[in-house]
Amino acid sequence: MPLAGWQGIVSALGPTYRAIRFDPPGSGGSDDPGQPFSVADMARTAEALLEALSVERPLLVATSMGGFAALEMALRRLSSVEGMVLFGTASRLEGQGRFQIETWRRLRREGVSPESLLRIQLGATLPPALFADPARLEAMIAFFLAHRDVFGQSDEGFLAQSRACLDFDRDDRLGEIAVPALLVAGGEDRMVRPEEVRSLHRHLRESRFEILPDGGHALAVTESPAMARMIAAFAVSL
Repeated sequence: MPLAGWQGIVSALGPTYRAIRFDPPGSGGSDDPGQPFSVADMARTAEALLEALSVERPLLVATSMGGFAALEMALRRLSSVEGMVLFGTASRLEGQGRFQIETWRRLRREGVSPESLLRIQLGATLPPALFADPARLEAMIAFFLAHRDVFGQSDEGFLAQSRACLDFDRDDRLGEIAVPALLVAGGEDRMVRPEEVRSLHRHLRESRFEILPDGGHALAVTESPAMARMIAAFAVSL
């Protein structure tokens, strides 16, 4: 998710925490990589940023694809990650989430308009309650389209990112991760079902599982106050 999507959580956390956000390759203000890349490459990019900023023991907060990168970082930096808060994250893409990503890839290659693609993606990622308020939904769509420079992805960037997600699978190494983790699922998430998040919880050595019953996949955007409270409480517990 582009860094702009984290604004609600960062604002809710306030000045107590040093929050570092960045656009993954091919999103927002980051350049397209110009070649295929993996989740491990994303993890290395994040590690390089943390090292450049002299951050030694970060609390990683991530969602979806970013959660994959956080798991990879935890495997690579077993002794230097303070903890993780992951929402809408499993150990791999499967089921409806995998189908949706493959469908969006096809639509990108077929040249579907940005607005049509956005509407299709929001239909799969937002919680049902939002669709009961058409005015709010249309305002959200208009806002995203007007700020495509910070929220958007080029076709090349999306295809590279989504390919990396489709290829990611760390089921065989989850038992090596001893980093304290808080895993949050949206009860209405159709991209990464609560059962998939719970499965990740069962395979990590030290984790907690929470569910927001009415949340969808875009918890950082639609549930930012609740997510900020959970992040702050978890940080204090470490």
